[in-house]
Amino acid sequence: MAEENYGRGLIYEVPADLRYEERIFGTLTLRQLAVFSAFAMLATAVFTKVNADIKLRMAISGAIAAAGFAFATVTPLQEEVEKRVRFLWAPRRGSWTEPETLLRFVRVKGVEGNCAKLHDGRLVSILLVTPLDFSVLADEQKMALLTGYRAFLNSLSFPIQILARTTTLNLREYFAHAKAAAAQAGDRKALSEIESFQEFVEDYVSRRGVHDRLFYLIIPQDAAGNGEEARRQLANKTAICREKLSAAGLMCRELGEGQLVSLYASFLGGHVEADADYLSILTLLQLAGEERRNFRKTEPQEAERPKKTAANREKK
Repeated sequence: MAEENYGRGLIYEVPADLRYEERIFGTLTLRQLAVFSAFAMLATAVFTKVNADIKLRMAISGAIAAAGFAFATVTPLQEEVEKRVRFLWAPRRGSWTEPETLLRFVRVKGVEGNCAKLHDGRLVSILLVTPLDFSVLADEQKMALLTGYRAFLNSLSFPIQILARTTTLNLREYFAHAKAAAAQAGDRKALSEIESFQEFVEDYVSRRGVHDRLFYLIIPQDAAGNGEEARRQLANKTAICREKLSAAGLMCRELGEGQLVSLYASFLGGHVEADADYLSILTLLQLAGEERRNFRKTEPQEAERPKKTAANREKK
């Protein structure tokens, strides 16, 4: 026991923000003395240059000197003033709705096909990787997954970026498919149970704050020279990553043009793309348009009913 503890000594944490300044004049450090000297010079200039009563000049000069001493010695006050000055001095970037500000933040010039073009000319493609619950896998499956993923990383000859995003769990698409299947089968009881279960799950998710996690693999490609050649090389890199991940037991799919736009827009709107059920302003407008079209389709049928009843009354 003594041999194990030999040489360890006392272990204690050294503060990261520890700072020592030597006292130069009384209790003032060099920095504090410089700050107080600047205020003292200002007070002297006010006392000697201002043409006013001597008592007023003494009062103003004394107030400036006292403020300088407080600003030099009171650290929280000095830090607060420095923060205010930095905030006022910092340039204003403008609103995110401005095109130039948006370009500096997202750094995407446009989306064409299955790739996005960045501000520096590079192209990127993005793969959405389906996560696995590692804890429920058997030991052989865990070892096979780790071995395959290690082989995938060792086989890469180009840089990649892995993005993980925590999002609110969204099961609308799942319940939409379930209700569509029940409606197609004509089972009203099952449809009612699915709707009741959906209300319960959505309430549970909102109250408990259940979250989901999305994983993206971002593959870059320099677009110097021929653009078509760069796209071909990017497509080859994307295919290699898909094959290696599939061999490791990880399912993935490449994001299309609309999904790329939704993903980049989600960094501003707070909503995250997930298959075709992406909640954003564009999606809400699209859903509203679909509802409007469905309403227009059913509206003539409902309008014909009073005419038929009126015609029946005339016959009677």
